[in-house]
Amino acid sequence: MALARQRLLTLAFLDMETVRMLPNSFAELEAVARDWTKPPPDVPFTLRIPVEFASIHAARLVAGPYIYLTGEDSYQIALMGVQGLRVEIVSDAPPPPEEPPAPPPPPVLDMPATFNLELTPGQNVALDVNINSDELDMARMEDGTLVDGMFWGKLDIVHAGDDHRMEFTGTRLPDNDDYKGGFRVDSRVMTKLAVAAKPVTAKCHLSILTPSVQYCDVILQFSALWQPGVTWPPAEKVEDNKVKYFLRAHPGGALEHFETEMVTTALYYEAVPDPGMVDPNEYIAPRNGFAMSFRDFIPHLMNVLDQLGLSLHARTNFLNNNMSAFSQHKNIAYRFLSQSKIASAIDIAVTTDPCIFTRLFLIFRGLTDDEVGAFAGAGEKEANVVNWREVVDWQEDSKDPTLFRVLETSVLEVTQLYRPVSRTYSTISRTEADALNQWISSPREITLSDAFHLERLSDLYITLPTRDGSRQPYLPPKETSPLGYAHHIAFFHSRTPEAELREDGTDADFSPPVPFTRRMWAGGKMVWDPELPLMIGQRASATWGIDSVEKKGFDDPQKSPMVFVNQRIDITMDGNSRPSLSEERSHVYISESPSNSNNQKKGAREERLVHGPLTATMLLETAIFHNPGVQIKSFEYRARNPILVNRESTIHGVWNGNTSIKLWCIDEDGVVGMTGSVQLL
Repeated sequence: MALARQRLLTLAFLDMETVRMLPNSFAELEAVARDWTKPPPDVPFTLRIPVEFASIHAARLVAGPYIYLTGEDSYQIALMGVQGLRVEIVSDAPPPPEEPPAPPPPPVLDMPATFNLELTPGQNVALDVNINSDELDMARMEDGTLVDGMFWGKLDIVHAGDDHRMEFTGTRLPDNDDYKGGFRVDSRVMTKLAVAAKPVTAKCHLSILTPSVQYCDVILQFSALWQPGVTWPPAEKVEDNKVKYFLRAHPGGALEHFETEMVTTALYYEAVPDPGMVDPNEYIAPRNGFAMSFRDFIPHLMNVLDQLGLSLHARTNFLNNNMSAFSQHKNIAYRFLSQSKIASAIDIAVTTDPCIFTRLFLIFRGLTDDEVGAFAGAGEKEANVVNWREVVDWQEDSKDPTLFRVLETSVLEVTQLYRPVSRTYSTISRTEADALNQWISSPREITLSDAFHLERLSDLYITLPTRDGSRQPYLPPKETSPLGYAHHIAFFHSRTPEAELREDGTDADFSPPVPFTRRMWAGGKMVWDPELPLMIGQRASATWGIDSVEKKGFDDPQKSPMVFVNQRIDITMDGNSRPSLSEERSHVYISESPSNSNNQKKGAREERLVHGPLTATMLLETAIFHNPGVQIKSFEYRARNPILVNRESTIHGVWNGNTSIKLWCIDEDGVVGMTGSVQLL
């Protein structure tokens, strides 16, 4: 039996195309085209076929380059004898909307691990452990890079008194090599490790172009976040982070270095940034950089350097000096810094006046094919129309041979290597420790009464994007209806005078004593009784108490002391004997020392934080919005990272079986802010 060959339709609109099955009729074709572009009703809409794609019979019937389809007859004539068809859409409609991206997979916050260890030759042990993360997804980095593969490195296991810990530091081995179990690493792998462990370093070349012989000092001043590395010829140290050269510059570009009696055409120095500030995603992102394949990057960079006034010799040297680093990557993202930003990191002073500076500082990083997609709209096409002279503050005088000129070209490759995090720890005094222990041994309990008023619920509704009328018709709260899940958070507030509140605006009812004054909402759990719903318009009482208090980091000088306070809240409708809702809330209190306070002010966040209970409520609201009528048994959530005001956040969810929903909130950088799990009845 012969199989019929499928015929395909290519629909083209502006610079976009889509491939579909070829419709049998003109009406079906028009329906497919309109469904793709979705033009407004009053916008002109025409379909045409380039004659080179139509049948020879149809092409003979027209004199122009197109066959305009006006009905079934013209469509069937154009179809005769062709295996596929290209139809162009002529319309004033806007481009078809892009398909929404698929939600990211749920974050991996815990996973099993097995370590097969050889203690001595012939003595082996296997450690089965469970690894969990209090912060980020362990399966992916913030930019979506998958954390998997085989790693080689160093595993430290410590058992000393009460100190029990395990730490691994290593680097991923290439995917294309075949490594067997129990392999031994040779010197080639150790070389790779040495290269991978080298800190991120900017490599800088400084040339001087002078119209006549000039004696001069060249002084390099590094900011506190940068350190000088290798210099050649060796520079003279003036003070910390400050070095200088004493030179005689010649018109041909030669530089005589008096201390070493060497002659060179350029000074070489390295600048090492503080590891804590080297975040590849912050250094180069679609908002400030561009990305393209390695093959496109090299000729593109050559053209950019030409636009910036570099000679053919200088352009060639720049590329040749860095070709080895560029060629390690299939795709490259890059940006150039302005001269003001360069000067804030590494300032150059020359004892010749006037002096024209041209400083080109290229930052780049390698990208996987998946990462390139994040740079849609920031590729080679967009980079080619950038005014690079304006970006780097280029001056016309930099081409004037009668002036004393300094040309510096620098390259910094940023990578996804491990970054140490510096912390300032605080200690507490014996008096403060005694006060804390006294507070823990004296638990308290309070009961608050409130009514689920319509007015306050209406205020809550217009705060929630799932209920404010922007996504569906606004439905006001109604008396005697069940209270929405988690909406009790808007009630039962302590009436504490402002003068008695803590500095962060919270009340001290269940807060430990000073210095534990920095509070973070860590998570919680809510369990509802389906037989006793909370009712709008009726009164209820909430009984608050402390279930447990846990101290962490008190015996380790390398850790900041923290107090975990787990509250219990039972909400009972008036007249009932058992609670309708039982809630657990977990708060973390961090000790605040004067040094921490100063650091906090210096490194203050650029924005306020989104209220933890609001994010938790929105997780629940999202599940209910997409699944109207669901009955919830319990909801458990956990804060993972701060969520900032005025930054876009997205809530995702996925079914986990028939009676459970996993939820998580991520910000515009892909950082998981909160996770949650809903159990249904």
